[in-house]
Amino acid sequence: MYERLAVFVLAFLLLTPMPALAGVLIVSDCWARASVPGARSAVVYGSFRNEGKRSLAIERVTSEIAGRISIHRTVLENNMVMMSSIDELRIAPGEEVELEPGGLHMMLTDLTRELIEKEVFEIRLFFSDGTTAVADVKVGSINQITAP
Repeated sequence: MYERLAVFVLAFLLLTPMPALAGVLIVSDCWARASVPGARSAVVYGSFRNEGKRSLAIERVTSEIAGRISIHRTVLENNMVMMSSIDELRIAPGEEVELEPGGLHMMLTDLTRELIEKEVFEIRLFFSDGTTAVADVKVGSINQITAP
Protein backbone atom coordinates (compact mmCIF):
# COMPACT_ATOMS: atom_id res chain seq x y z
CA MET A 1 0.00 0.00 0.00
CA TYR A 2 2.76 2.45 0.93
CA GLU A 3 4.57 1.62 -2.32
CA ARG A 4 1.51 2.66 -4.35
CA LEU A 5 1.20 5.85 -2.38
CA ALA A 6 4.91 6.61 -2.87
CA VAL A 7 4.57 6.02 -6.65
CA PHE A 8 1.52 8.29 -6.77
CA VAL A 9 3.26 11.09 -4.85
CA LEU A 10 6.38 10.82 -7.02
CA ALA A 11 4.30 10.89 -10.23
CA PHE A 12 2.37 13.91 -8.94
CA LEU A 13 5.56 15.82 -8.16
CA LEU A 14 7.13 15.00 -11.52
CA LEU A 15 4.05 16.05 -13.49
CA THR A 16 3.25 19.24 -11.58
CA PRO A 17 4.67 22.36 -13.31
CA MET A 18 7.13 24.12 -11.03
CA PRO A 19 9.40 27.15 -11.41
CA ALA A 20 12.90 26.36 -12.63
CA LEU A 21 15.49 26.26 -9.84
CA ALA A 22 19.20 26.91 -10.23
CA GLY A 23 20.87 26.61 -6.89
CA VAL A 24 18.78 29.17 -5.09
CA LEU A 25 17.72 31.31 -8.06
CA ILE A 26 14.04 30.78 -8.90
CA VAL A 27 12.97 31.48 -12.49
CA SER A 28 9.22 31.82 -13.06
CA ASP A 29 6.49 33.29 -15.25
CA CYS A 30 8.54 33.34 -18.47
CA TRP A 31 6.53 34.50 -21.48
CA ALA A 32 6.84 35.88 -25.00
CA ARG A 33 4.53 37.38 -27.57
CA ALA A 34 3.54 35.47 -30.69
CA SER A 35 5.68 36.56 -33.64
CA VAL A 36 4.54 37.86 -36.99
CA PRO A 37 5.28 35.68 -40.03
CA GLY A 38 8.88 36.17 -41.18
CA ALA A 39 10.05 37.80 -37.94
CA ARG A 40 13.69 37.11 -37.10
CA SER A 41 13.53 38.26 -33.47
CA ALA A 42 11.33 38.05 -30.38
CA VAL A 43 11.48 38.96 -26.70
CA VAL A 44 11.16 36.89 -23.49
CA TYR A 45 10.11 38.29 -20.12
CA GLY A 46 10.00 36.65 -16.71
CA SER A 47 10.78 36.81 -13.02
CA PHE A 48 14.04 35.91 -11.23
CA ARG A 49 14.34 35.67 -7.45
CA ASN A 50 17.57 34.92 -5.57
CA GLU A 51 16.78 33.12 -2.33
CA GLY A 52 20.41 32.38 -1.56
CA LYS A 53 23.12 34.14 0.41
CA ARG A 54 25.38 34.95 -2.58
CA SER A 55 24.88 37.02 -5.71
CA LEU A 56 24.23 35.02 -8.85
CA ALA A 57 24.43 36.12 -12.43
CA ILE A 58 22.76 34.84 -15.55
CA GLU A 59 25.71 34.74 -17.95
CA ARG A 60 24.17 33.04 -20.97
CA VAL A 61 20.80 31.89 -22.28
CA THR A 62 20.17 29.40 -25.11
CA SER A 63 17.20 27.82 -26.85
CA GLU A 64 16.55 25.69 -29.91
CA ILE A 65 14.12 28.38 -31.05
CA ALA A 66 16.78 31.09 -31.53
CA GLY A 67 20.31 31.29 -32.86
CA ARG A 68 21.22 33.77 -30.14
CA ILE A 69 19.70 35.12 -26.93
CA SER A 70 21.04 38.21 -25.21
CA ILE A 71 19.85 40.20 -22.22
CA HIS A 72 18.96 43.81 -22.99
CA ARG A 73 18.06 46.88 -21.02
CA THR A 74 15.69 49.51 -22.43
CA VAL A 75 17.07 53.02 -21.84
CA LEU A 76 15.98 56.56 -22.65
CA GLU A 77 18.89 58.49 -24.16
CA ASN A 78 18.63 61.91 -25.82
CA ASN A 79 14.84 61.60 -25.86
CA MET A 80 15.11 58.28 -27.74
CA VAL A 81 14.24 54.84 -26.46
CA MET A 82 17.10 52.44 -27.18
CA MET A 83 18.21 48.97 -26.15
CA SER A 84 21.62 48.15 -24.82
CA SER A 85 22.97 44.63 -24.35
CA ILE A 86 24.32 43.61 -20.95
CA ASP A 87 26.94 40.89 -20.44
CA GLU A 88 25.25 39.34 -17.41
CA LEU A 89 22.23 39.88 -15.22
CA ARG A 90 23.43 39.90 -11.61
CA ILE A 91 20.85 39.25 -8.91
CA ALA A 92 21.74 40.00 -5.27
CA PRO A 93 20.64 37.81 -2.36
CA GLY A 94 16.97 38.43 -1.57
CA GLU A 95 16.50 40.42 -4.77
CA GLU A 96 13.77 39.82 -7.34
CA VAL A 97 14.32 41.07 -10.89
CA GLU A 98 11.45 41.39 -13.35
CA LEU A 99 12.02 41.23 -17.08
CA GLU A 100 9.11 43.21 -18.50
CA PRO A 101 8.07 45.33 -21.48
CA GLY A 102 9.92 48.65 -21.45
CA GLY A 103 12.66 47.34 -19.14
CA LEU A 104 14.99 44.37 -18.93
CA HIS A 105 14.26 41.54 -21.38
CA MET A 106 15.84 38.65 -23.27
CA MET A 107 16.20 39.32 -26.99
CA LEU A 108 15.91 36.24 -29.20
CA THR A 109 17.51 36.69 -32.62
CA ASP A 110 17.75 34.42 -35.65
CA LEU A 111 14.50 32.65 -34.79
CA THR A 112 14.37 29.12 -36.16
CA ARG A 113 10.57 29.34 -36.49
CA GLU A 114 7.58 31.50 -35.63
CA LEU A 115 6.34 31.79 -32.05
CA ILE A 116 2.73 30.64 -32.05
CA GLU A 117 0.18 31.72 -29.46
CA LYS A 118 -0.46 29.16 -26.68
CA GLU A 119 2.66 27.12 -27.42
CA VAL A 120 5.46 26.60 -24.89
CA PHE A 121 9.19 26.45 -25.61
CA GLU A 122 12.25 26.03 -23.38
CA ILE A 123 15.17 28.28 -22.60
CA ARG A 124 18.33 27.14 -20.80
CA LEU A 125 19.95 29.59 -18.39
CA PHE A 126 23.64 29.37 -17.43
CA PHE A 127 24.62 30.92 -14.10
CA SER A 128 27.87 32.28 -12.69
CA ASP A 129 28.14 29.47 -10.14
CA GLY A 130 28.22 26.85 -12.90
CA THR A 131 24.62 25.73 -12.48
CA THR A 132 21.99 25.73 -15.20
CA ALA A 133 18.21 25.76 -15.28
CA VAL A 134 15.61 25.09 -17.92
CA ALA A 135 12.52 27.29 -17.93
CA ASP A 136 9.32 27.03 -19.94
CA VAL A 137 8.28 30.10 -21.91
CA LYS A 138 4.56 30.51 -22.60
CA VAL A 139 3.64 32.29 -25.82
CA GLY A 140 0.81 34.81 -25.57
CA SER A 141 -0.97 36.79 -28.24
CA ILE A 142 0.86 39.19 -30.50
CA ASN A 143 -0.61 42.09 -28.45
CA GLN A 144 0.13 40.57 -25.01
CA ILE A 145 1.33 43.11 -22.42
CA THR A 146 1.43 40.89 -19.33
CA ALA A 147 2.15 37.20 -18.72
CA PRO A 148 -0.44 34.94 -20.40
